Amino acid sequence: TAEQPWLVFRQYLRGVQDEFDDYDFELLSAEGDEYHLQGTAVTDDAVYGRIDLWVDSQTFVPNRRSLYDVDDNLLVELRILEVELIGESLYMARTLETYDETGELRSAIHYDSIMVNSGLDPELFVREEEAADE
Repeated sequence: TAEQPWLVFRQYLRGVQDEFDDYDFELLSAEGDEYHLQGTAVTDDAVYGRIDLWVDSQTFVPNRRSLYDVDDNLLVELRILEVELIGESLYMARTLETYDETGELRSAIHYDSIMVNSGLDPELFVREEEAADE
């Protein structure tokens, strides 16, 4: 499980499109200020057997994410501890921590400064193969 914390960061930062393809999500509860969702694997491409996700009902940013193997054993839990409003409507996680199956803190990421649309040339983000096709 030593590799699991890094994998959960990578998956969190990559986005959720693959999870929509590989998991069926069900709303388990909508109590207080968060939603509890559970994703069950529906394809062989699914990395985890199950995903539990707690999402802030105002910002829609996850507060916590627990990943389980196919035998329903907890592998890793991600906790999002600080969320910052960037601009008018974009929320970004500033502090993320991962815990192993025993609850021990395994890794943490903290962003001191977050900027979006900071004036960088959009060409910096064009992949080489895309530029060659033009």
